[in-house]
This record gives sequence, structure tokens and C-alpha cells, in this order.
Amino acid sequence: MSLRERTLLILLMPLLIVLIVGAGLRQYVLSEFFTLEQKQFDKLTRQIERSILAQERQLRAFVKDYAIWDDSYRFIEDRNQEYLDSNLAEETLNTIGTRCIVYFDRNLDVRYRFHRDEDRALIDAVIQTLRQSWPSIQERDLESRPTFYLCLSLAGRPFLAALHPILPTERNQPSNGYLLMGEVVDDLFSQSVSAETGYDFELLEICNRECSVQHQDEDVSVRTVFSEDQYAQMIVRVKNIDGHCAFLLVTEVYHDTHLHLERVLNSVLWGGVLLGLLALAMVAVVLNRLLLTPLSGQIQRFNEINESGDLTQRFAEQGSGEILLLAKTINRTFETIQHLNERLQRSSETDSLTGLWNRRFFDHQLLRELQLARRQHHQLGVLMLDIDYFKLYNDTYGHQRGDECLKHVAQTIQLSLKRETDLAIRYGGEEFVVLLPDVSEEGALMVAERIRYDLSELKLLHAAAPKGVVSISIGIAIVGADRDESPESVVRKADAALYQAKQQGRDRIILWEEAP
Repeated sequence: MSLRERTLLILLMPLLIVLIVGAGLRQYVLSEFFTLEQKQFDKLTRQIERSILAQERQLRAFVKDYAIWDDSYRFIEDRNQEYLDSNLAEETLNTIGTRCIVYFDRNLDVRYRFHRDEDRALIDAVIQTLRQSWPSIQERDLESRPTFYLCLSLAGRPFLAALHPILPTERNQPSNGYLLMGEVVDDLFSQSVSAETGYDFELLEICNRECSVQHQDEDVSVRTVFSEDQYAQMIVRVKNIDGHCAFLLVTEVYHDTHLHLERVLNSVLWGGVLLGLLALAMVAVVLNRLLLTPLSGQIQRFNEINESGDLTQRFAEQGSGEILLLAKTINRTFETIQHLNERLQRSSETDSLTGLWNRRFFDHQLLRELQLARRQHHQLGVLMLDIDYFKLYNDTYGHQRGDECLKHVAQTIQLSLKRETDLAIRYGGEEFVVLLPDVSEEGALMVAERIRYDLSELKLLHAAAPKGVVSISIGIAIVGADRDESPESVVRKADAALYQAKQQGRDRIILWEEAP
């Protein structure tokens, strides 16, 4: 063997070792990053699942509002024409976003059905499918979970149904029937989900009995499938009341960081091979200083972020060439994912009608404020506000005007708060909550009076109210720094004060006080 051949062999052997080590290192880095990426996509899927479930909220609110009502309860018994004239019109269907309003008695016999003429066959199919699925529906708590999906035999179309027991307003009598509302799941449904989540979903595999649901105890489940290209497929499976697949929503999420990382690592690996061909000794030094050490640091950083799951952490943008580009690319990707998380989080904690924080945000924030008050030794004020005679307002002017009234009240409450730390929240229906950190009793009363006064200055017409304008009742609870109060206890006190305000004639403010 010639010297040239021996030299070539000597050079090729370390080069082969470099290739093997580089390939193993490449696979390890890609595996670690894929684990981190998978964990982040799991978090995103949970947020998207909540966004999809939010599509049912409006229908659930309307069916509950109509079903828990003395007039509806009497209508099942006497089917009076005055109820129909006052509450059922074609614009009612448009306002609610439902194809039908059907009243059943306790035996699921139809007492009255209201829908457009062209939807008669569709509603016949809904009623037929509802009766067929009645054993499964009876296992469900319809008061807390009134919405579910039906697979109609009519063209295999899924239907989002909202079925609620009909009860008197005070719930002091047993249910005498059921109220059904609902809408066909079609491309408009998928477009609505797309608009809310920011992803372009496509409606697929409608009413497929073979479509398995990943978690049998969940109505909605989301699965992410990673492919070899630059997209990950997110599949939302929604099951019907009988446990079969009602429909799929599918979208593709662009994730090029993994591929870009692979390209960078490939470039680094072949660069090492080229340097090895030129001078093996120099390659060993340069590779250790410029590649292996930085990559080891990046791998360690990958592990740290993977273990913590905190995407607010960043890679140090140091070094040069592909390593620096890799750090910058990953940092930009983390910033984008974090921004999407914040947007989804904000969307899930904001009331869509008034723009205020919602009940979900309140539950978390109240606990946080109580802990902060104890830690900083200051008082926390909680104001519970309720629009007076709002049910009469809706009965008089309709739900659309009622929504406008809620927006005006919400805006007035928000504008009446002068400190950035004060928070206005829609608690539910016509109820609002205001959190006032670090406040005295006098300060809380002053804020409450300012809200009440500002609303009275709007002079919103309310012909069914004693004073002829919209007013508000307010209950106040003050949590002292020396009291270890639970969130439930604070809400209970504020609600008790609000109840006293309403009992004493409404349009007033009551401060909750400990019993002597």
C-alpha cells in the first residue's frame, strides 16, 4: 500500500468517525427538539379545544334563558297564543342562530315547533334522531350540559343540538318538558371555528361510525400528527351523543423550525467533513471550539426548556454562522408561539359580547388578588353588580336590545374605574364584578357610587322599570389583610350584599358587614 493510500486511509478513518459522531449528534438534537415541539403543540391543542367548545356557548345561553322561565313553563300546559306572538318570530331564529325552537312535554311529544318552512324535513329528522338517541341523552345532565351532537339520517348531516329541561324561573317545580334549539354543522361552522382560533379548519368525515374518538369521556378531542414536510396536521374529533364520530375538523399548522434545524445540522455536518479533508488536525480544534461546544450548550438549553416547559426562556444569541442563525430562528419561533398562546389565552378569558374579562378569568384572578392582599397586607374590595329588572328589559325590548344594554353598562363600569389595577369583569348574564386591590371601605363605596351615578347619567330607557331608566344594584365585600378568606367566601359575601340591595328596593349600594 502506497503512502498516498495509507495517508488517504488515515484521513478517511477519522472522517468516518466524524461522520458517525455527527450523525448521532444530529439525531439526538432533532429528537430533543421534537420532544419540546410536541409538548408545545399539546398545549396549543388544549387551547384550540377550548375555542371549539366555545362555539356552543351562545346556543347554550339562549336555550337556558328560554327554558328556565315561567312563561315557557306555562306554555307547555296551555300553549297560549300570547307567548307565541311575543317570543317566536323569524328574526328570533336569526338572533339566536338556531334552525328551530321545539317544545316537548315530559314524554318527548312535540307540543309546539317553530322553524322556517324550508327546514321542515330537517327538523323532522332532528326530532326522529333525538327520540332514537333518547336513552343516551337521559344519561346526561341536561341542565349543566345541554348541548350535544346528533348524526341525522338526512344526508348524514351532523346537528348541534341544545336540549334543556323547561323549569319555572325560581326552579321550585319539577320540569314539565324540554326545549330544543340547534344548528346544522356545515362549512359555516368550520369557518366560525377558523375565525376564532386563527387556523383554517376543513370539515371532513361527517357522521362516520368508524371514526374513533381518542378519549371516550370527552365530546371533543384534538390530535396533532407530524409529517415529514413542513406541516403538522391537527385533527379535531367531535363525537355525537351515541359515542360515534359526528364530524372531523382538520387543519395544517406550519412548523418549519424542525426542518430548518435539520438543514442547519446537515450543513454543519458536511462542513465538518470538508474541513476534515483539508486538515484533520485543524478540524479537531476548530470543530471543538466552533461547533461541538456551542451545540452541546444548545442541547443543554433544549433539555432545560423541555423540562421546564417555559417558552419565555430564550437561547443566548452568541457565536456566529449557523449556530447564531439557529439560536435566532428558535427564539423567533418561541416568540411567535408565545404570542399565539397569549392571544388564545386572552380569547378564552374575555367576554365576547362586552369585551370585559369573563368568569373564567375572574376565578383565577380573585385567588391571585387574595394571595397578593395577604402578602402585601392590604385590603381587597369585591363589587358584585346586577342590572335591575333586566329580565323585564329583555321581555320589553328583545334580546338584541338587551345585548346593547349590556355593552353600555359594561362600558360605563370600565370608564368609571380610574386605577389601572382595578378590574371590570362580566360574571354572567346581567351580573358584573369589579375587583379593587388595596382599597378602603370608603374607597370601595366611592367607586360603587361613581358607577351607579355614571349609569344613571346615561338615562338608558327602561319602560318596565319603576324609574323608567336602567339602574344597577351593587353589593360590596371588603377582605381585610388579616383575614384568610377563600374565593368562594368572598363571592358569597358580595352576593349576599347584592341580595340585600335588591331586597331593599334596588338601585342602591350595600356594604356587607359581619353579623354582631
